[in-house]
Amino acid sequence: MKKNKGFVLPVGLVILLIATMIVLLTANSNMTQDKIVSTSHDREVALQNAEKALRVAETYIYKNLDGTSDYSSTCVGGLCLASATSNLWTTIDWENNTANVIQLSGTDVVANTSKQPKYIIEALDSVSNVVGESSKVTNYQNLGLAFRVTAVAWGQNSSSKVMLQSIYVKNN
Repeated sequence: MKKNKGFVLPVGLVILLIATMIVLLTANSNMTQDKIVSTSHDREVALQNAEKALRVAETYIYKNLDGTSDYSSTCVGGLCLASATSNLWTTIDWENNTANVIQLSGTDVVANTSKQPKYIIEALDSVSNVVGESSKVTNYQNLGLAFRVTAVAWGQNSSSKVMLQSIYVKNN
């Protein structure tokens, strides 16, 4: 009679170990893909919220602002005088500030977001030509009042933050 040496057991265990590793790597890859999709979706939500804030601000300009409105260099109430030496939107604490920004409220409130979108409106003396811009307005006096709107919005996760800007020219 021939003795069995137990060769099948170690080979079976090695094959089982390799199959387990393949399953774990596949699961890890799927979890990473889920995180990427979730982050991408959250950024898209933040982008849509920022676009809404721009539209709300442009409507506010259309209905309420003119050359005599109360603009200040410190952006009191979110109405700012544009600075020739600095970009105001980089000096504002968008996360915590409420005195120098306008936050969406009332019927404009956005659901399913970590923070409500905020914006500032800067009164401009002129709109500069930047390569690639479709609007080549060099002086607002010819067309009306020019404003730069800067909007910041978040997605469902507060780390998804988007900033958008638009130039709005209001006819005299």
